[in-house]
Amino acid sequence: MLVLDHIHQRMHNNLPDETTLHNGQKFDLLSLGLLGVRSLADHFTQVMHKLQDLKFDLSDYICVKFLLLLNHEVRGLMNRKHVLEGQEQVQNALSDYCATVYPNIQEAFDRGKKICHDLAHETAGQLSC
Repeated sequence: MLVLDHIHQRMHNNLPDETTLHNGQKFDLLSLGLLGVRSLADHFTQVMHKLQDLKFDLSDYICVKFLLLLNHEVRGLMNRKHVLEGQEQVQNALSDYCATVYPNIQEAFDRGKKICHDLAHETAGQLSC
């Protein structure tokens, strides 16, 4: 989820790769966004470009965040059915939103879902999210 947050900040707030603090020290924001796993930088950039091609916006970002949070595979979860229903509602809302807002981008919902799934899969082995 932290990687998704960083992608969103880079895309919509023009967050640079690094910034200089008031004391002159350089701070590597990209490395921070990747939780120190700099080897993911190329994949991160590819994912960001794919999301830009899909015109990934604030509404998409919020829905994807909810989908990540509504994880029915969490150990100790008491009511999986409730979480699955919430996940389904968010997926339906995102699907409707994509069809309405992105009519020119065929299968925007499916492409966005695949990109986010790939990002989660890629970072799962590298990051503890």
